[in-house]
Amino acid sequence: MQNPTDMPKLHEILSNRIAVNILKLLYEQEMGEKKGEKKTYVARLSQLQSLLVLVDPPLSAVDLLQKAELITTEILTGVQQASPEQDTLRQDAPEQDTLPHQETLVSITTKGKEFIESIDHLIEIYTGEMPQKNRKRFFISLELSRDEKRILLALCKLVQQGGVKQPTIKLLTQAVFPSQPLAKKLGLVEHLVNKLEQLNMLHQKKDKKGSYLLVTPKGYEAVANEYTKGIEL
Repeated sequence: MQNPTDMPKLHEILSNRIAVNILKLLYEQEMGEKKGEKKTYVARLSQLQSLLVLVDPPLSAVDLLQKAELITTEILTGVQQASPEQDTLRQDAPEQDTLPHQETLVSITTKGKEFIESIDHLIEIYTGEMPQKNRKRFFISLELSRDEKRILLALCKLVQQGGVKQPTIKLLTQAVFPSQPLAKKLGLVEHLVNKLEQLNMLHQKKDKKGSYLLVTPKGYEAVANEYTKGIEL
């Protein structure tokens, strides 16, 4: 068992949306909560990335959960068949028709299961809902914060209403915090943009002229109600 002083703080886990949702997915897969669903005790990291619609593998979230002893990981090493494109590029070595391959396998611990059950129980207490046996638990952390929605909403308005084709982070900061000094809020906006990109709500694109932002369809959907009704956050 890990030294308690080396464990991540509780708020680090609870405030990490991706980490909580990874834990939730692993719990639901192992418990087989959906009717007729086969129980799965191990998940591939690439599978979790796909299910959570993430741009990059959630390595930092997995590392956080592992340090908290809420999950365990195992590296599976093997080979995979080379694709036709790779075969074409490797005609100089035709005898090598396979490529090295690594996959990270993730499984939830008993502590992890108790942790996610406790979170669901707290939600039931807070909302006043009566516990229901075999009720499909819900994700607690996919809802965007007010600031995250403000970022997406401002970006949508810059593009759709302002006609800005390539909005930058600086321009976005000025739109969200028009009465604040740019230097004071730029770091916060950069942090929120990075979080939203991990959630596939927006992308940061780069070209010869610099870096600019694009809202994804998922990002538009997240603020569609506020945008169409002209609601200010």
